[in-house]
Amino acid sequence: MAANTPIEVLEGISRLFPTGDPDKLMTLYDPEAVFVAQPGVVVKGWNAIREGLSNMMELNLDFELIPKKVLEFEDTALVISKWTMKDPLSGEIRVQGQSSDVVRRQPDGTWVLIIDNPHGLEWAVQS
Repeated sequence: MAANTPIEVLEGISRLFPTGDPDKLMTLYDPEAVFVAQPGVVVKGWNAIREGLSNMMELNLDFELIPKKVLEFEDTALVISKWTMKDPLSGEIRVQGQSSDVVRRQPDGTWVLIIDNPHGLEWAVQS
């Protein structure tokens, strides 16, 4: 799935996450991208990211991602989003957060994630 704007990268995550297929999600990532698998645990590359996403998908929760702000400079953009994961039966929010993601325009004009941080910044600034 090709994303033609920074927002389309995050919209792609919203569409592909419910499929339960991490390989489809990987089309939105650079092969050397980094992913915050959990607060303080940063992994690199498709295999590690696929594993982290698979763990999240296995929770079988409804996922919603809402991009809130895009800060773009030339071929790089920071996308700030809010997300929730809800119980599909009760609608109860089980997990929620704010993500800070960096995307980069590729030579063909499409955009991919190079840094995926679904855990916001709180964990990063604590001593």
